[in-house]
Amino acid sequence: MSEPPQPYAPYAASGPKLRPSALWFGLGAVMMLLGIVFGMLVISTAVGAATAEDGVISANGQAAAIASPANRSRMLFVQSGHTPPDCDLVDGHGLALLKRTIVDTIILTTGGQEWRAFTQIDSSGDGAITITCRPVTNDVAQVRVGQPVDPASLGGAVLAGTGTILVLGGAGFVVLLVTTILWFIRKPRTPPQTRPQT
Repeated sequence: MSEPPQPYAPYAASGPKLRPSALWFGLGAVMMLLGIVFGMLVISTAVGAATAEDGVISANGQAAAIASPANRSRMLFVQSGHTPPDCDLVDGHGLALLKRTIVDTIILTTGGQEWRAFTQIDSSGDGAITITCRPVTNDVAQVRVGQPVDPASLGGAVLAGTGTILVLGGAGFVVLLVTTILWFIRKPRTPPQTRPQT
């Protein structure tokens, strides 16, 4: 005869949940730090590229040499509060560089000086630019030649950097917050007791 089926053994009662490992604090802190570092790196790189400067000249009618990257668009800025001068530009081969008047208001601040864009060059030719700027009035202003400012691209880069800080740094903050809460509401981890040897 077959033996009657044995009754199911009751489930063993689970012990109290213990505190999370202290390593979770380190993970959360590292995630927050990486979020801030990567986010600021993205923002600073974008701002640095937008404010790259080839040179500054005086609009006094004298020709000046500017070394720019070859075959790149460049932008001319005048000090805010001054009248934009009339500028002619040629490359190292003597070819006149095509320029376009900027109608939008583009303001850039570098080194405490505020600049307003007034002309864009579609191509810098071979990069060896000779620029001659003549004042339209008796206002002899400073003219800055540098990287064109694209407000949309710059704004997108700043948003990307801010998003990195919020996502990665925020995730690290959540890890720290949850770990801290569980640390206080759960029992501490105690090493297993060993029996004394006789």
